[in-house]
Amino acid sequence: MLTSHRRALPAGESGGTGIGSAAGRFRSRNGDRPTSPGWTSAAARRGRVPADQHSDLQEDPLPEVMSDAAVDSKLAELPGWERSGTTLRKTWQLKGFLTAMTFANAIAHVAQQLDHHPDLTVHDYNQLTLVTTTHSAGGITGNDFRLAQAVEGLSQV
Repeated sequence: MLTSHRRALPAGESGGTGIGSAAGRFRSRNGDRPTSPGWTSAAARRGRVPADQHSDLQEDPLPEVMSDAAVDSKLAELPGWERSGTTLRKTWQLKGFLTAMTFANAIAHVAQQLDHHPDLTVHDYNQLTLVTTTHSAGGITGNDFRLAQAVEGLSQV
């Protein structure tokens, strides 16, 4: 039987140590994090996307596969991203392993908010590769580009 040696904390207080402490910096999907001027949602704030672009971040519940021309046009707006078959891909070279893991976790939080989950691979100790596709549609959709745009906002912070 597993037992916890943590003491009970008052509502809203974080333990400050261990894995659970990171949870205090991120809020749930119900928007319990205060809204700051110019940002409209947790996904937009975490993706560093201005409010006027936030509507572009909404997940399309019935996405359609984009044409090759549309994919190429959108890729021109995203430096470093490339098409690989039916996926979008980008690799970042970061300062070290911990930086790569921190960036991967930041991407995971944005992806969770967008409800669009990419494949993330940390390799060669300081490189992170993101691969995204919309499995339910069988290819690249607007949802993949919404995720890519949000991640680009993170990488410029």
